[in-house]
Amino acid sequence: MNIITITLNPAIDVHVSLDSFRHSSDGNYTVLKRDSGGKGVNVSRALRALSQDSLCCVAVGKDNADEYLKPLEDCGMTLDVELVPGSVRENVHVSTSQGDMVVPASGACVDNTAVFRIKERVLPLVYEGCFVCFCGKLPPDCDKSYVMD
Repeated sequence: MNIITITLNPAIDVHVSLDSFRHSSDGNYTVLKRDSGGKGVNVSRALRALSQDSLCCVAVGKDNADEYLKPLEDCGMTLDVELVPGSVRENVHVSTSQGDMVVPASGACVDNTAVFRIKERVLPLVYEGCFVCFCGKLPPDCDKSYVMD
């Protein structure tokens, strides 16, 4: 593969619709869709849609890994998965007549040990002319200097 994407902080994007949003009120919402996302995952998905192969490396929480990975597998993406403790975080995207907002959540435990395992698998695949796209923000338990080393 000449393109490798790395996503350490993926999310399941939950898109919901509300008639209106009022502080401290009950309201019914409609779930419009649930997407497996993350910056690097989205890059690999777009490349796949353009018939361009890439290797999508993603750290995924074990608790909901099947739900997260199935849509990616179904569209034919080439995956390198690092299973970690916990769940993939869920970001709720709320659409109302007043506008849109995102409610982000924290997620699975991706720490320096998980990063080390990913680096061990990915670095031997990197060659001259290969593009490595490190995308998205770091999970809270990852040390930036360790990732960049």
